[in-house]
Amino acid sequence: MTPTATIMRGYGGLFEKAYKEFFLAMYDDHKNVFTALNEEPSFYDEYMKRLPPGIFGSLDREAVEFLESREEEDKVILSYDDGTYWYNLGVSKCDLVKERNNFD
Repeated sequence: MTPTATIMRGYGGLFEKAYKEFFLAMYDDHKNVFTALNEEPSFYDEYMKRLPPGIFGSLDREAVEFLESREEEDKVILSYDDGTYWYNLGVSKCDLVKERNNFD
C-alpha cells in the first residue's frame, strides 16, 4: 500500500467529513448564486466568468439582482413582432383588474 493510500485509509473519513462540511457551508452562504445557476445557466457566462476566483460576496449581490429582475414567461400577457410585450406585474389599483387577474 502506498503512503498516500495509508494516509487516506486512516484519515479518509475525516477528509470526507471536512469536504462535505466545507461545501455545505459554501452552499448555505451563497444559495442565491446556486439558485441563479440552477435556474439560468447563462448566469455563469454573464456574471461568474468576469469575476476573479474567490469573489463570492459581489457575486452573491449580482445573483440577488439577477433573480429579482428576471421575467417569468407566464406573466407575459401579449407579445408583439418587434420584441416588445405587455407584462403582468401583479399590481393594480383597479378593483376590476384585480378581480379579473386574481390579484390580492
